[in-house]
Amino acid sequence: MPSSLSAKQLRAHLFTHLDGLVVLPTLAALQHRGVHVHLQDQGEVDVDELAGRFEGNAGYLNVALRLLASQGWLEQRAADGRVRYRALPGALPLIGAARCFGTVPRLLDELIAMPAVLADAPRAQRLADLHGALREAVAARPLPAPVQARLLRMVEGLLAGTVLVHLAMHGARHKMDHRGRDRLANIAAPQRPGADVLLQHLGWCAALEIDAPVLLPEAAFFSARASAYGVTVSYLHTMARLDELLFGAGNVLWTGAPGSPEAHVDRTMNVWGSGGAHGAYFKRVDELVMELFNRPLEEQPLGFADMGSGDGTLIAHLFDLVHDHTLRGRHLREHPLLIVGADYNEAARASTRATLARADVWGEVLFGDVSDPDRLAVDLREQHDADLGDLLNLRTFIDHNRLYRAPVRVDPGRPARSTGAFAFRGERLDNAHVEQDLRDHLRRWAPYLERFGLIVIELHTLPPALAAAHLGATAVTAYDGTHGYSDQYIVEHDVFLEVAAQAGLHPVTAAGKVYPSAELPVISVNWLRGG
Repeated sequence: MPSSLSAKQLRAHLFTHLDGLVVLPTLAALQHRGVHVHLQDQGEVDVDELAGRFEGNAGYLNVALRLLASQGWLEQRAADGRVRYRALPGALPLIGAARCFGTVPRLLDELIAMPAVLADAPRAQRLADLHGALREAVAARPLPAPVQARLLRMVEGLLAGTVLVHLAMHGARHKMDHRGRDRLANIAAPQRPGADVLLQHLGWCAALEIDAPVLLPEAAFFSARASAYGVTVSYLHTMARLDELLFGAGNVLWTGAPGSPEAHVDRTMNVWGSGGAHGAYFKRVDELVMELFNRPLEEQPLGFADMGSGDGTLIAHLFDLVHDHTLRGRHLREHPLLIVGADYNEAARASTRATLARADVWGEVLFGDVSDPDRLAVDLREQHDADLGDLLNLRTFIDHNRLYRAPVRVDPGRPARSTGAFAFRGERLDNAHVEQDLRDHLRRWAPYLERFGLIVIELHTLPPALAAAHLGATAVTAYDGTHGYSDQYIVEHDVFLEVAAQAGLHPVTAAGKVYPSAELPVISVNWLRGG
């Protein structure tokens, strides 16, 4: 039976699922400290004054309140280095209902333990009961119907996204059987006990058959797109510690010893989600790479370098693309490719090596810090007798994850263009300084990008009022939450290009594309060159 909802409506529900993974923990943390009552009483708050009153971290409080502004509940006002938020009329019923989010931290702890939950049907039932209690509490509140429906979809997303990601990472796939029924096939046997309980609790099962559950149409849509949840779900560790982030030690996620596992993100899940969710953007990269490697051989780069190589999927794919569909591919014996995968994270480098080995692709895998191109250039020269500037450079969703460096010399009177909320270890950063840091970062790369440039896929924020006017059209609220709470710096697309130009990097004519639309440019593909 087909779904009664259109694909556009189902995508909107999926984006609302993602929003819930950051918005509900944020509401719970603010409610726990009474910030919601203060906001209701005052009507408008200054972020720095709010931090002083509640002994909080202004940087992360700014992120939190901006998330609510992107949902249309608050209005952001920024001027002269100050940031204020005003409660809009639609926020007042929500503030009154905030107490029902008090169980979210317990729910997050169980979601993080999903591998153990899936293996234990009684424990899965306890999680279902906890989730059901939250759902019932939201349903019982006297909220405007659209707000209540949105919150209930968010509550669904907390559980649904986490379940789908853990099942899919262990091989579960949406398939259609010979009778035209949607199935969630290949669920790993140890996960089946909890999966049956939780899928039924979500109301997603038409039947629980021995070999694979039969899914209802909406569930089939979401399960077929499980990788779209991966990046957001990978930050559940951050969401579970929001009370500490907002009101405790601002560096709580960054106290581990060098080389210890990251506290803020499940990196393996993050890499998996990133690799599976970005097909449309990679298609544009394919077109640009083929154009370059179909030029006369003497005009082509020595090879390509992927900074932030993740699991190596893009590298293996691009090698096959060049090999099979370009002039260079027909002349690899005389003109071999130097392929470089670079990543800061050891787990990602190991994953890159494994992927290249499976694909039978020869590539060099090096340590790479996007904030330090000079080190990569030195390593390439010393280890492989090659110049970074002779390669095509590629990056996917990595420049915003640079380590913030406070500008040594602040440009006096430099106005901030971005509406983003930026923090470093809890401190609220001046947006003009973040933009200047981005300019300095890109300037460090500019000398290596004069010949063949940089093909870059980047993530962007949207002004909160614009995001609120298009709820369900993008996942920007989820991105703002996961990245804002973990000291990453996503700026608007036009700001990104303006700052790149200040660094001496300019788009190759007609090469750029934005997604999902020119009106809502949340993701961009650009080919930038120096000189």
